[in-house]
Amino acid sequence: MDAEIIFSTDFSCAKLLKPVRFMSGTGNGTLFEIPYCEPTDFASTPPVLWGPPLFLIPTGWWAIPSIGHDAAFKNLLRKQSGSNLEIGSWITANLNEPQCNDLILEMMRAIKPNPTDFERMQMNAIYA
Repeated sequence: MDAEIIFSTDFSCAKLLKPVRFMSGTGNGTLFEIPYCEPTDFASTPPVLWGPPLFLIPTGWWAIPSIGHDAAFKNLLRKQSGSNLEIGSWITANLNEPQCNDLILEMMRAIKPNPTDFERMQMNAIYA
């Protein structure tokens, strides 16, 4: 995934500098787009979890899935409309809360298809 992120000085929030696209492997293979400049707080992961034992820092491998979750939760995530991949054929994804949560899990699994035990523990904590 090629993403550029700008962080606040305390790393508690950030914005994408360009959109990020993700092809869902479930269902009919929907193409999602996380728009640029939408703020995120990394799935509301509290700073107390940034240290031991989980080390869920905002710059971790789950940062982009967290941004996708936040965009979906705020109804800012877009999806490809129809089978035409022309520019401008994007619509609001309109995902409900369980779908937003499933999306973050799917994106994390796409990034880490064979996670270590520690990464699986992080993944489960974030999903929960």
